[in-house]
This record gives sequence, C-alpha cells and structure tokens, in this order.
Amino acid sequence: MKYNRLYAAFIFAFLAGCSGDGQYKEALLPQIDVNEEYPEKEIFLQDVADIEYIPLETNEEMLFQGTIAAVSDKGILGVSQQGGKLFLFDRDGKAKNLICRKGDGPEEYNVIQRVDVDWQRGEVYVLGSPTKVYVYAFDGTYKQTLDTKANIRQGDMFNFSADKLILFKEKANVGKEGEMIAYCPIMLLDKSGGNIDSLQYVKTWDASLSIVIEGNENMKAYLWCEVMLGQGGETYLNDIASDTIYRINKKTNGLFPILLRTPSVRDSEGGKYYLRLEGVTSRYYFLKCQISSLDMTDMVIKDDKSYSLVYDRQTGEIFRPTFRNKDFPSEEWSYTIRSNGEKDCVYQTLESFALKEALEEGQLEGSLKTVAQGLDEDDNPVIMVVRFR
Repeated sequence: MKYNRLYAAFIFAFLAGCSGDGQYKEALLPQIDVNEEYPEKEIFLQDVADIEYIPLETNEEMLFQGTIAAVSDKGILGVSQQGGKLFLFDRDGKAKNLICRKGDGPEEYNVIQRVDVDWQRGEVYVLGSPTKVYVYAFDGTYKQTLDTKANIRQGDMFNFSADKLILFKEKANVGKEGEMIAYCPIMLLDKSGGNIDSLQYVKTWDASLSIVIEGNENMKAYLWCEVMLGQGGETYLNDIASDTIYRINKKTNGLFPILLRTPSVRDSEGGKYYLRLEGVTSRYYFLKCQISSLDMTDMVIKDDKSYSLVYDRQTGEIFRPTFRNKDFPSEEWSYTIRSNGEKDCVYQTLESFALKEALEEGQLEGSLKTVAQGLDEDDNPVIMVVRFR
C-alpha cells in the first residue's frame, strides 16, 4: 500500500514484552513515508522552548577540544579522542575532574569507542575495546573491567538503568553466500559484573550506509550509524534494517513500538532511504531520512539527498524543519549532542571562537550576546540547552 501523506494507522501489536501485561492492545502509531515530499516549516526556538547557555570553565588543565558525550542536571561529560581524555564539569559548567587512563595496562583503555556516565553511582563507563567496558570513579580511580563476551558495535553502549548497561552486539555469524544467521543483538550488562542478558529482539537482516567511490566500482566504504539512542532517561532502538522504531521498556525489558516507516526498507523504493531517530521530546520526534548510498569524488561526498524531518506528537504533523534561534537568527539551528540528559532537552555545542566572530559581526542578541562578551576565542565551548515545552 502506498501512503502519500501521513495518517494514523491502527495496528495490533503484540506488547507482551513491551507493556508487561501479556495482552494484545490496539496501538496508534505514526507512519513516515520516506519518499513523501513533506512541507517545509520554520520555527523559532523561543516560541516552543526555553534556552539556556552554559559556558564551560577554562583552565590550564581543562582545555577541552572534543565532543560532549553526556549532559544532565547532574553534570556534563566531554570526550577528547586526542590523548584519550575525559572532562567532567558540573551542571553550571564549572571544571571538576580530568580522567586520562589511556594506555596498554590492565586498568587502561586503548581507545574510546563510546563513553557514558551514571551520575547517581558516580561512575564513567568507557567502551575501550570491542569486548571490554572500563569503569572509573569521577576522580579517575579504576574500579573494574566488564567483559561483554562479544564484540560490541562502536558507539552502541548506553547507561540503561540503575544496575544495567545496554549494548548492541555485532552480527554473530554469516552463513552461506554471506547470509546473516539470526541472533539477538541487544545485551544488558550488569554494572557489578557477571550477569549478561539478551533482549528478545531477533536480527535477521542487515543494512549499511555505503559510499561508492566514483571511478572505482570495486572500492566501497561504509558509514557507521548508531543503532540505539539514549534520550531523556529512555533508550530507543533504531536499527536501520527495521521498519519499526522502538522504545525499550526498563521495567520489562520489552520493546514498545513508537514509529513505523513505509515503504519497507527491504523494498527497492524504500531502501533508497534509511529512517534515523535523532532525538525525542514530549512534543517532537526528530528524524533523518538518510540516503543509503552516496557518491564521493576527491574524498568529498556529493549529491547528498538526505533530509531532516520532525513529527509533531501533539498535532500529527510531519514537516521538514528549519529551526532558528532568536539570539543567533542568521544561523539555522541544528542540535549536535545525542545525550541521555534531562527530559525534553536537546543540546548543541557552540565553539567560543565562532561566537566571538559572530559577536564582532553583530549577529548575536539577548543572553547569547551577553555570554559571548565574556568569552575569549580560545575558551572552552558553550553548551546550549534547548528545553522544549
């Protein structure tokens, strides 16, 4: 069936593992047609959200250049791949601790494939190899190493609950002619070590974002795409090989469907785009229709037809968004931190040197202008917190 526009579809979904009541229930799920021409819509953030700017403190030890891995009402965690450093700030941006345990010793990580934090337990978790999670206290003290007993996809490890991490395993085996052997990829790992459980999600097929190198048909690269998303205290499963996006229920460890895509990703027309969940608030699902194959010439991706979408959970509207910040109206806003932080909050990193340039050009207004006036261009970045109402 071809869907030319969004409409609500009533489906019967088996929610025994999702709701915990063991019954069939009628679920109202939005459907996204990845081939649909959805309308464009411009929204000023201040009309739908409250904005906060947090300058990260700069000192000789805490010179931070990297990415923000986690933001919450308890603190902020930054990661610098150069040197393998972890930076901890409090919620107001005050520098707290620097953790650097990169090395070849038994208490050290070789690389940082993924990092997350449990603010209540005071623990930082580093996926430091395909099979090892290193656990440190906030002061950098080594606590233990958790053995996953399986290769974990780079980037797919999150703080799931008070006593569990959630991870996504790489495909277990490949059968004849390259066919995937079905397996359960979602793992719950006990933070105290030892106990490993698998969720009842069976993976039978895989999909990859591919890059074709023009002029060399035999040369192909692949783009990595996260399978899970932690947002607002919840964890979501967004396997691009699936037609359904799920929320993972913490009480039952079941899968609760929240969104459907059409046409199927396995269809020739549907397979041109993958649907990616980029963020969740009480009001919006932030989505991306990612084109599945990209050409590259001179190491530059060309003709990328990927596009962003927003599903409005209040109105059922789907549109191609242009978000603008009244404090920086010349720039289109696009959040860049996928962090399991406060409910209804999404985040963006604003580099100090870019803010100083915008200030000199008269592009800043309001509280962002005030913050920028107190910065030096070499200062640590500013975290923009967008709290949707």
